[in-house]
Order: sequence, then C-alpha cells, then structure tokens
Amino acid sequence: DFIDWIHHDKIIFTSATSYNIEEIRSLDRLLILLELSVLFATDKLIEDITDRLERHFMSPKYVIDIWLLAQELNINVLRDLSLAVCLDRFDELPLDSICELSKKHFIRLIGNINLRATESHLLDITREWMNHHHDFTVFLDIIENKKAKILQGVMSCENINGEQYIHCWDGNDFFELTSFKYSTNVVEKSHVTGKPLEGVQITARRYDLYLCGGEYGIGSKKFNKNVWRYSLISKKWILETVMPVERRH
Repeated sequence: DFIDWIHHDKIIFTSATSYNIEEIRSLDRLLILLELSVLFATDKLIEDITDRLERHFMSPKYVIDIWLLAQELNINVLRDLSLAVCLDRFDELPLDSICELSKKHFIRLIGNINLRATESHLLDITREWMNHHHDFTVFLDIIENKKAKILQGVMSCENINGEQYIHCWDGNDFFELTSFKYSTNVVEKSHVTGKPLEGVQITARRYDLYLCGGEYGIGSKKFNKNVWRYSLISKKWILETVMPVERRH
C-alpha cells in the first residue's frame, strides 16, 4: 500500500464501510499505512489517512484503537478527533476496550470535563475497570461534579463568502475563537450563480459546525440542499446528508 501511494500519490484501495470483515481489514491497512507514513515522515499521506479515518471510521467500535495509536505516533489532529468522539459517545464505547486501557489513558478519558455520561454510569465503568486490573487506587472524586463550560458565541464576516469569524464570550472576556471559510462546493456554486449564499443556518455542536439551507441570491430559487459539517479540529468540511426540502432562514 505504501509503495502504491508513492507511485500514485493517493490511497488507491477502497475503504469498505458495508461489510464488517472488509471494514476491519480496511482499517487495519490504514493503520499500518499510517505507521509507515510517520516512519518515513510523509506528511501528505498522514493527512490523507487522517481524512479517511475521520470520514469512515470514527465510530465507537474503532475509535479507542485510533486514539491510542494517534497518541503513540504523536499525530495531534487525529488524536484530538478520536478523543472528541470518545468523549461525545462514551456510552457507546465497547466495555472491553475501555477496560483494556492503561491507568494513564483511563484517567485521561474519564477525568475529562467534556465527557458526556451520567455520574452513575461513570461509577459503574470505573468499578469495572478497577476489577479488571485489580487496581483500586482510582479516586472516585475524579468523576464527580463534572460540568462542561458553555460559551456564548457569534459569527461575523466582511463579506458573505469570505472568512467567517467566531467570537465567544466567557463571562469576562470577548475574544476571537477561530475562523473558517465555506466549503469549496459552496464557493464554486456562488461563483457560478454570481450570488452569495444567503439565508443559511449554521449550528454549533461541540467541536463541529453544521451548515444547512440557504439560497444563492434571495429569490433566485437556487438553493443549497446539502448539509455540511465543519470540524473545528481538522478544519475540514464533510458532506453529511442532503435535505429533503429546500429552505432558507
């Protein structure tokens, strides 16, 4: 696979997502290829594999393995992407995978303030981990009184199709959190129609922004039916689905 990538400058095997055995084989090949890409310092291949893993394999079934490997290989974007899924979908993570975590990784996971789980579930999981390792030194207060900090935010821009800026208020300071640009697909359609995308809705959820609806020029009847997800971690747009009905505002 690595030699094929050198010759073609792209990953040429298809990531199976329908059949469980083929899916696992595809993931194994990607992870082996990822290790080689780090060994030979091929940044473009690391980026390509990270993109493919983000699009096809960030499910609770695989994400712990991806998170552990990303830490070992020091691939920060992939590490943060996989950790975000672990925190958001903790209730769906396989119990055996959680129990196999080292103490360092287990505490790093359950001690994170952004973990989405009830306190009772965390207690049950912690007891399972301690019984599995015969280690009863995990202090239970690490999972108590978790409360994620929610910031109020607004968006601004100099022109509709230009750089979009996200500003946040934390109760004391008003600051610029990050910025992004619309997907290439949206920008290209705007250039073709000669109109900016207006009346679009953007919703934030944890580390992602969701863009849906909108019309290329009010009254043009040329709508955006795609629902796009933008990752604040990878800085990539991913097509999530297509809306059944056009809408704006």
